[in-house]
Amino acid sequence: MERDVQQGLAYLIGRGVAAEKALQTAINSNAKGTDLADILRINLKMAREQLASHLAPAKLGPEFLPAAEEGFDAVRAAALRGAANGKFVIPKQ
Repeated sequence: MERDVQQGLAYLIGRGVAAEKALQTAINSNAKGTDLADILRINLKMAREQLASHLAPAKLGPEFLPAAEEGFDAVRAAALRGAANGKFVIPKQ
């Protein structure tokens, strides 16, 4: 696989991991606004610490961790802004 493709894949893995953790947190929590943002911040911090383990199944080495972290951080920032502003909510059915 070309290095550019691997970089892109690592970036997308980072985004996916952050999005999944944010969604899991929002679904499992009754918190709203800044309370949800605080819970998200803690859960996303722990998920980011485990990010390297998500690269192995894609056969990506630790040299691609910075790209994965960049993708993760982009989604983390958006999720935290959305939660703090009350816009990151799961719709009621």
